[in-house]
This record gives sequence, C-alpha cells and structure tokens, in this order.
Amino acid sequence: GSGILGTTNAQTLTLGGATTGNIFLSPTGSNKIGIGFNTSPLAALDVRSSFGTTPIASFSGTSSFAGLLVDNSGLGDIITASMSGAPRFAVTNNGSLQFTGGSGILQTLYSDADDPKSYRFPDFTGVTAMLCLDTGNCAGAGGVVGGAGTLNYVSKFTATGSLIGNSSIYDDGNIGIGTAAPIGNFNLVGNRAGQALAVLDYTGTDQDILAASSSGVTQFTLGNTGNIGFTGGTSYLNTLTSDATAARTYTFPDATGDVCLTTGNCAGAGGGIVGSGTDNRIARFSATQTIEDGSINDLYASGVALTISDLGRIGINSTLPIGTLDVRSNVNYVPVASFSGSTLVATLLADNSGSGDIFTASSSGQTRFTLQNTGNILFYGNQTSAITLTSAAVSPQTITFPNSTGTICLQGSVDCGFAIGANYLQLNSNLLSPTNSTYDFAIGGTSTASAKFAFVNVAGGTPTATISANSGNIATYISGSGNL
Repeated sequence: GSGILGTTNAQTLTLGGATTGNIFLSPTGSNKIGIGFNTSPLAALDVRSSFGTTPIASFSGTSSFAGLLVDNSGLGDIITASMSGAPRFAVTNNGSLQFTGGSGILQTLYSDADDPKSYRFPDFTGVTAMLCLDTGNCAGAGGVVGGAGTLNYVSKFTATGSLIGNSSIYDDGNIGIGTAAPIGNFNLVGNRAGQALAVLDYTGTDQDILAASSSGVTQFTLGNTGNIGFTGGTSYLNTLTSDATAARTYTFPDATGDVCLTTGNCAGAGGGIVGSGTDNRIARFSATQTIEDGSINDLYASGVALTISDLGRIGINSTLPIGTLDVRSNVNYVPVASFSGSTLVATLLADNSGSGDIFTASSSGQTRFTLQNTGNILFYGNQTSAITLTSAAVSPQTITFPNSTGTICLQGSVDCGFAIGANYLQLNSNLLSPTNSTYDFAIGGTSTASAKFAFVNVAGGTPTATISANSGNIATYISGSGNL
C-alpha cells in the first residue's frame, strides 16, 4: 500500500534470478524511475548519490558491442552531464559535443565532415589537468502508469499504492529504459522535448562526473569542472580544457590530420612553426615546410632598417620610401651605398625605358649632376646653373684632356688666352705658324699697307717680306726673288 518494494533487516533485494526472464521497468516509457532518493524523479531514469567516493552509476561488462547505448528520437540532447546542477557536458542530438572546459560556459564541438574522419591529438610536453566537458540539464516528465505488468518489465507500485504496474525499466538480460528491445547491456531511449535524455548530476567536489573504461582501464572521463579526458588510442588520458570567457564553437575541418598545438608539432601554416636556425639569421621555409636559415643576416638592434611599403617600394633606413629603392644613411662616416666586384660587365646597370633621366645626383635636395636619357651630361661645377655636355658626332670620337691644370677654352670665349674667333696659329716643334699655310701674315696692322711688318703673297706670286709695310717711299721689302 505504501508503494515500497523492499526487505527487512537490511537484507539484499534481488530482482530476478538464474531462471528469471527479462525484467521490465516502465515498459511504456511514460513513467519515471528514481534511484538513490525518495522524492519525485526528474527524468525517465533519475539516479542520485550521496556517496562522495564512489560513482553515481557504473556499467561494466565484456561485450563486442558498445558498453552503453543512448538513443534519443526526440529533439533533446542524447546525453547531458552536470555538476551540482550546472551543465558541464552534452552530446546533442546532431552529434555535437558540448563542454565547459572549466569556464562554466558551454563550448560546442561539431564537425562539417561528410564521411568518417579521424581526429588525432598529438603528444605534447606539459602537466596533467582536469578533464573538461560541457554538460546540459536532463529534466524528464512523465505520467503514472497503471495496469497489469508486462513480461520483462521491472515492476513498480502504481499511484494507488496497492497495484503493481510496469516501470520504464525493461530487463531481458539487457537493461532497457524506454525500450522493450535493448541493444547492449544498457539502452536508454526516450523523447523528452527540450530536455536531455539522461542527467548525471554530481554534487561532490573531488570526483569526475563520468568515467568510462575498457576492461577496467579508464578511456574517457568527464571531470567535475567540465574538462574532458580521453586516451585517443594511447595509454594516457589526454585533457581538453578551455580558457574561454564566453561561449565558443570549435569546428573540426572535413579532413583527416593532426590537431596543431602551440608547442610546435605542426610545420607551416595552421600551427606552431618547427625548425631551427642561427642567431640573427632571417628565417625561411625549407622544401619540407620547416624553418631554416635564410641568406640574410640581421644584426641591427636600433629600430627598423628595412621597409617594404604597401606599394612594393623598398626603403633602407627609410620607412616611407619615395622610390622603388630608397637608400638613406643614418650615420655620416660611411658611404650611403657601396658596389664592389670583379666582373666582365658593368658594375652597375641603370636602364630607364621611360622619359625620365637615367641618373640624378643631388646634395641636400639640390641637383648637382644628371645623366639624361639622351646621353647628355649635366653638371653644375659649384654653380647654380647647369652645364650641359652634348655631342654632334656622327661616329665614335675620343676627347682627351691634357695632363695639366687649367681652364678649358671654348671657341669665341673672351676668358681664353687668345683673340675671340678662330685660332689661326699653331705651334709645332717650337715653330709658330698659321694654321692655314696660304694666309699672309702681318704685325702692327690689319692690312699689307698698314702693318709694321708683313709677309705677303703666300697664296701666289712672289713671296715678299716688308718692313714698315708697303707704303710708298717708306717701304722696305725683300722679295722671294732676292730684290731688296
């Protein structure tokens, strides 16, 4: 009448024996079963424990099938685990994993894979931490089951307290809750809209929420902080934890490969960089995508020495290069640039296919020398106006400067040491003579009559030398024929 099935004197209560068939508890799945408390159950199966050093539930067996099957055909999560009512871990009905990772906030792991993939966590150097899993609440609701019992269902008292009816537990050698055809030693099936199918709520502080093992060897744990521990095919429990301060979603790619860690197990993009090198050498990727020494040595420790701008310009000691290559000196006792080599071609090649000058040199921004794209040379010679050197040659010519210090004279220049105009004299073997051998020669005048001395008739006739010129009776002359 009280609805209690029990024994006296603390004797063991056994359901079924060697000849007992299946035991059914709630064969219709519409009532709730509570274990470990005497208040109203919150789910189809509500298991609670006040023992601080033993698991809330334990499933052990030797089977070629899964140790635990959970099948939720409703919209709720398949599994939810919590700590003192706070969700720590959940397996959603789409297969995603949720865990708090010690943050108190559910994180979600899901996959975009369209066929089976293997995700392998590598070994790494570090300390062991608690396993971190997300959990969700499992709240079940159901009604009272009445009527006669059904084979293999575990019986329970009905609401009247005097009748026995089916519980939601089915036992045919395998235990089923919410199913009369359990698969595996334990099979939980239900449809709780908006609620997790199972709730594991650990109220202690020093044990895991859930531990799964194979032949007594722990393979998976849900820590009471939400950490996840799993062996992943190794002999060690690996820990997943989180530093998140808000809900995050981690998506595994549709690919098989190693998970990259900051400890450097991955080479190249997507993880830590591995490799080794020499101090101050610029690193580069090798053919195997590891890091090795490059050919650039960087010993500069006083700021930025080389800049590549967003326009592709390179600046050396210039963070805002104004040319494709902009080189500036930051000290005044070394050259701005030095080119040295032993080569059969030019040391420096400058080729401008545009309309600009080939080369321009300046001092404090003032142009001092220019090589134009026509080949003309402009220089200033300590002046403010440029001197242009050009050529009228139609074939290769060579101009040689003498081994002497002096001023270069131009034809018609008043600054030279000869009269303005053409130079009509030449010096050969200490003999001064006209550059044109047919010219007459006069001194003291510009004509034969006015000259003080003259040598005339050079181009033709009888050559004659005159003194006081050839002017009437005052003239004195000697002809080439011997006349005086």
